[in-house]
Amino acid sequence: MKRFSSGIIACAVVMLLTNPLCARGEAGEPVVGPPPQKVEDVFRPTVERYAVQTWVQGLEIPWSLVFLSADEALVSERPGRIRMIQ
Repeated sequence: MKRFSSGIIACAVVMLLTNPLCARGEAGEPVVGPPPQKVEDVFRPTVERYAVQTWVQGLEIPWSLVFLSADEALVSERPGRIRMIQ
């Protein structure tokens, strides 16, 4: 099991504390932003200059990805787990 450095833990705590979903107004009510912009979906069966490859398998609803270096990343899963991918 890999141990996380205090810098990685501090970064994760800052990300959680500054999450806009947790923001509260002066009276304690949730702060609600504008609705997301409308974007037209475009299906492209092939895209030039890019190739899609599977990097990691077996994740349960990957939610966010943070690269720590060229060969390490943290990925959060929707159930609440954070995994280090090497």
